[in-house]
Amino acid sequence: MKESFRLSMTWLHTWSGLVIGWLLFAIFLTGTAAVFREEMTIWMTPERGRAVDSARAIGVGERRLREVAPDARNWSIIPPDTRHPSLVVEWAPAAADDTPTRRRELLNPVTGQPLQIRQTLGGDFFYYFHYRLEQPDRRGWWISGAAESGERSSARTTGTIGWAVVVRSRFTAARSRA
Repeated sequence: MKESFRLSMTWLHTWSGLVIGWLLFAIFLTGTAAVFREEMTIWMTPERGRAVDSARAIGVGERRLREVAPDARNWSIIPPDTRHPSLVVEWAPAAADDTPTRRRELLNPVTGQPLQIRQTLGGDFFYYFHYRLEQPDRRGWWISGAAESGERSSARTTGTIGWAVVVRSRFTAARSRA
């Protein structure tokens, strides 16, 4: 405890503001970077290639689906574009017990061969850090929420107490001069 309650509140206001402020800065910075998460992921996985003509890629995807899943219940082909340069094919295999399963492959849009993508979070790191702080469970959500609400309540309380003395001394000084 400091010499007075006001000094204790000033100390608390300073240090909680610094710690929580830096945490919030990291959250805001990664949230800003997360806007470009797809572009960063593509940049970090160059084996995905570049976008090609969608009509041609759909034909390549259809040929691949006829090879690997001719008896599937349904197919889905997601053609490449500028944000997703890979050709994605999905299918639901015909299961005897009607379990809802889906298979998915990323293909080279020119050759139709499956891509071996390196294991990286890419831009998803910034996206997940923004709201989850890279915690494996909901702990990160609670920490981010507590930091935000703690910053607000701490700033209001300690700031009000700290500034009350400054404002009081200014009005007292003005009154004593008159």
